[in-house]
Amino acid sequence: MTNTEKAQAVVNKITAEHRENITLKEQAKNFEQTLKEVREGLVPLPVAGENWRNTANYITGDTVVYLSATYTALKYNKGKSPDVTARW
Repeated sequence: MTNTEKAQAVVNKITAEHRENITLKEQAKNFEQTLKEVREGLVPLPVAGENWRNTANYITGDTVVYLSATYTALKYNKGKSPDVTARW
């Protein structure tokens, strides 16, 4: 391989890497925008120890207060009252 061919190979590699970096930056920007749009339609995340809400999604380990008692989620649930289900 001649020096010119080697130099062209390096230029081609750098150009390809540059295109890849631009593509990754665009993908990250698009992903962030998509997340923002999706989050706008979601119910808020539960806060540990806050009052139970039937509209919240709870995962294992989340804690809530319901009728003056504290409950810990044993499984994912939504709309499952802590006092009448095995998910708490």
